[in-house]
Amino acid sequence: MSQRVSSAQKREVILRYLEEVIMRAIVAVIFLLVPISVDAGQSEDVVSRDPTVLYKIIDDADSIVVYNEPFKDSQEIYTSKDPKDIQALRKSFKISIPRETIMCACLGSETIKLYRANKELVSITNHHGQMIGVSLWTGLVKPVDHELWLKWFDDRGINGPRREFERAKNHAVEARKNWTRWNDAMPSSLRPILGIPSASPPPPKHDLLPLQQALTQEYPNEQAKIQILLAWYGSGAGPWSGFPAYESVAEELLLDYPISSILDAIGGEDLTGPKLEGTARLFGGWSFSKKYPDGLSKIPSELKTKLWEHTRDSTDGDKLKRAERAFAP
Repeated sequence: MSQRVSSAQKREVILRYLEEVIMRAIVAVIFLLVPISVDAGQSEDVVSRDPTVLYKIIDDADSIVVYNEPFKDSQEIYTSKDPKDIQALRKSFKISIPRETIMCACLGSETIKLYRANKELVSITNHHGQMIGVSLWTGLVKPVDHELWLKWFDDRGINGPRREFERAKNHAVEARKNWTRWNDAMPSSLRPILGIPSASPPPPKHDLLPLQQALTQEYPNEQAKIQILLAWYGSGAGPWSGFPAYESVAEELLLDYPISSILDAIGGEDLTGPKLEGTARLFGGWSFSKKYPDGLSKIPSELKTKLWEHTRDSTDGDKLKRAERAFAP
């Protein structure tokens, strides 16, 4: 008998898909500290991009306007007809042309427009303080000296590019810490299959069979195998939704087991640390409710209480909502 899918379930499926797409883009930007490359080859456009053409346009400009965004109705945040401002931009604006065409997942932020006799010559858009969009060409270019590029904005009281650059740098550091913690908690038998060690996370698509076979060789006891997976799943970045896509492999492996096997593995365990977090994350997650619609009814009340006590003080609103729905009395 076919089951009817509710509107709420449809929305959840769509949100889940969108979260994964967004997180893949974020992970790519964070780990590479550059926007996403979409063309590994050297395109005709790359060859045609000549920095000297842009430099001459800047030299010819007689006025400059900075907007907060690259849209028609964007707010002017700085204007000048002082040649010193344009000369300073020219000095700061040394760029290198990447060998590949590089695109960014966003349209950029602060945008500099240069004019001569009130006619727009070129539009230059900041991307995360790390890359630059130029209206003359497709794709982004790199500032040779990021500090010079950011300082031009700093000197004019435009703080957005610096904040964005520092935020991206801090996110990169945090993402690397999260990845290192996840990597360290990973069962050693999975590393060769997933291509670990590596400079960045493996792709989010997995063939579970070789992974389960490798785990069984490393942990012949099923309960020990499930326990190590729970601890691994509890070593993620923190969110239960919208998390880095590479974390999904632990969830997929755990959901390969029936609820009874997972509960047997937990048994009389004094759940603490990552294992406790992994258990709460698994039972409180969307994928568990999708695979086992009545699964929560099979979890002992004392375990639910322990999982609720573990999560009820979370400052993550989404996580708290999921935990409340799954475990709260």
